[in-house]
Amino acid sequence: MSPTLTAFSRRPDFWLRVAVLSGMLPLVLGVAVFAIHYHTRADIWLTAGGVVILIGLAMVLLGAFAIVRYVKCARSDKENRGTVNKNAAFASMVLLSNFPVACLCLFVTVVRMSVERITLTNESSIALHAIQVTWPHGELAILELLPGQSTQMELMIDADGAALFTATHGDHECDGTLLGYVTTSMGSDHQLSIRQDCSVHDRQ
Repeated sequence: MSPTLTAFSRRPDFWLRVAVLSGMLPLVLGVAVFAIHYHTRADIWLTAGGVVILIGLAMVLLGAFAIVRYVKCARSDKENRGTVNKNAAFASMVLLSNFPVACLCLFVTVVRMSVERITLTNESSIALHAIQVTWPHGELAILELLPGQSTQMELMIDADGAALFTATHGDHECDGTLLGYVTTSMGSDHQLSIRQDCSVHDRQ
């Protein structure tokens, strides 16, 4: 070990910084990855989240070791015991906060994976009224969709089935299928439109 590194390893403030950074880095990185996946739902961010969790576990272990080293070095330097205990408690709190935050992010991610997000556009020249969207154990009403107008919907899926719609189109009723098959944990984003003949078109 080099003399410089040896000198740092004997300094309590060095180990305190290592402990705090070991807790903060995976926490910030994990929340950032979660936020990006929440808005994009790209599979690559699920993989990135798993990698962050593994890195976070390793860094928590490093942080725990750093706290022990900090307390040992601080007591060797005869620093104020109260201050040492407060610093160690703060570093421990930062480290342990990774676990509830990670659990919350995982829970929200699992729930969001069962949500079908649909952007529905009226591509016909006639307004759609009293639109009723139904799927297993759920339904959603849209009062009106003018020609060229779009609306966004989120369908929480908890069973297998199809997402259907009915609407008043001019002076007649129309119905159709928005999504032929929906199931839990397989939610994705859809760009759909209703045409003049009430058929549904996938715009993606």
